[in-house]
Amino acid sequence: MPPGSQGGRLIDAPRLQLLRIRRALGEVVTPACAEAVMEEALRGRSAPSDPIALAAFVEHPLRDVLTWRFGPELANLLVLHLGRVLRRVALASTARSQGG
Repeated sequence: MPPGSQGGRLIDAPRLQLLRIRRALGEVVTPACAEAVMEEALRGRSAPSDPIALAAFVEHPLRDVLTWRFGPELANLLVLHLGRVLRRVALASTARSQGG
Protein backbone atom coordinates (compact mmCIF):
# COMPACT_ATOMS: atom_id res chain seq x y z
CA MET A 1 0.00 0.00 0.00
CA PRO A 2 1.48 3.42 -0.92
CA PRO A 3 2.54 5.62 2.01
CA GLY A 4 -0.22 8.18 1.44
CA SER A 5 -3.08 5.70 1.19
CA GLN A 6 -5.25 3.72 3.50
CA GLY A 7 -7.36 0.93 2.13
CA GLY A 8 -6.66 2.08 -1.43
CA ARG A 9 -7.71 5.72 -0.93
CA LEU A 10 -5.44 8.72 -0.60
CA ILE A 11 -5.46 10.54 2.72
CA ASP A 12 -4.34 14.10 3.44
CA ALA A 13 -0.93 14.87 4.96
CA PRO A 14 -2.07 15.87 8.49
CA ARG A 15 -4.20 12.76 8.79
CA LEU A 16 -1.32 10.67 7.45
CA GLN A 17 0.97 12.14 10.11
CA LEU A 18 -1.54 11.29 12.84
CA LEU A 19 -1.74 7.76 11.45
CA ARG A 20 2.05 7.51 11.61
CA ILE A 21 2.02 8.71 15.22
CA ARG A 22 -0.66 6.14 16.09
CA ARG A 23 1.34 3.38 14.39
CA ALA A 24 4.54 4.46 16.15
CA LEU A 25 2.74 4.35 19.49
CA GLY A 26 1.40 0.93 18.51
CA GLU A 27 5.01 -0.27 18.24
CA VAL A 28 5.48 0.18 21.98
CA VAL A 29 1.97 -0.14 23.46
CA THR A 30 -0.96 -2.24 22.30
CA PRO A 31 -2.79 -0.94 19.23
CA ALA A 32 -5.96 -0.51 21.31
CA CYS A 33 -4.05 1.57 23.85
CA ALA A 34 -2.46 3.67 21.08
CA GLU A 35 -5.91 4.33 19.63
CA ALA A 36 -7.32 5.32 23.03
CA VAL A 37 -4.37 7.64 23.74
CA MET A 38 -4.75 9.37 20.36
CA GLU A 39 -8.50 9.77 20.78
CA GLU A 40 -8.02 11.24 24.24
CA ALA A 41 -5.29 13.65 23.07
CA LEU A 42 -7.43 14.81 20.13
CA ARG A 43 -10.65 15.17 22.14
CA GLY A 44 -12.02 18.68 21.65
CA ARG A 45 -9.21 19.64 19.27
CA SER A 46 -8.90 19.80 15.53
CA ALA A 47 -6.27 17.63 13.91
CA PRO A 48 -2.89 19.33 13.47
CA SER A 49 -2.72 20.85 10.00
CA ASP A 50 1.02 21.46 9.55
CA PRO A 51 4.35 20.23 10.91
CA ILE A 52 4.53 22.94 13.60
CA ALA A 53 1.02 22.16 14.84
CA LEU A 54 1.84 18.44 14.76
CA ALA A 55 4.96 18.95 16.88
CA ALA A 56 2.93 21.07 19.31
CA PHE A 57 0.28 18.32 19.47
CA VAL A 58 2.91 15.71 20.34
CA GLU A 59 4.60 18.00 22.86
CA HIS A 60 1.48 19.06 24.73
CA PRO A 61 -1.85 17.22 24.60
CA LEU A 62 -0.30 13.90 23.59
CA ARG A 63 2.50 14.17 26.16
CA ASP A 64 -0.08 15.07 28.82
CA VAL A 65 -2.16 11.96 28.07
CA LEU A 66 0.94 9.75 27.96
CA THR A 67 2.14 11.17 31.29
CA TRP A 68 -1.25 10.58 32.90
CA ARG A 69 -1.42 7.00 31.62
CA PHE A 70 2.19 5.85 31.93
CA GLY A 71 4.05 8.34 34.14
CA PRO A 72 6.59 11.01 33.18
CA GLU A 73 9.56 8.74 32.44
CA LEU A 74 7.80 6.51 29.94
CA ALA A 75 5.94 9.52 28.47
CA ASN A 76 9.28 11.23 27.81
CA LEU A 77 10.65 8.10 26.12
CA LEU A 78 7.54 7.79 23.96
CA VAL A 79 7.66 11.47 22.94
CA LEU A 80 11.35 11.06 22.01
CA HIS A 81 10.43 8.01 19.93
CA LEU A 82 7.64 9.94 18.19
CA GLY A 83 10.01 12.83 17.53
CA ARG A 84 12.41 10.47 15.77
CA VAL A 85 9.56 9.03 13.70
CA LEU A 86 8.40 12.51 12.65
CA ARG A 87 11.96 13.59 11.77
CA ARG A 88 12.43 10.46 9.60
CA VAL A 89 9.15 11.20 7.82
CA ALA A 90 10.10 14.85 7.32
CA LEU A 91 13.51 13.92 5.93
CA ALA A 92 12.00 11.36 3.55
CA SER A 93 9.39 13.87 2.43
CA THR A 94 12.03 16.53 1.80
CA ALA A 95 14.16 14.09 -0.17
CA ARG A 96 11.16 13.09 -2.31
CA SER A 97 10.19 16.70 -2.98
CA GLN A 98 13.77 17.48 -4.03
CA GLY A 99 13.83 14.51 -6.37
CA GLY A 100 16.30 12.51 -4.31
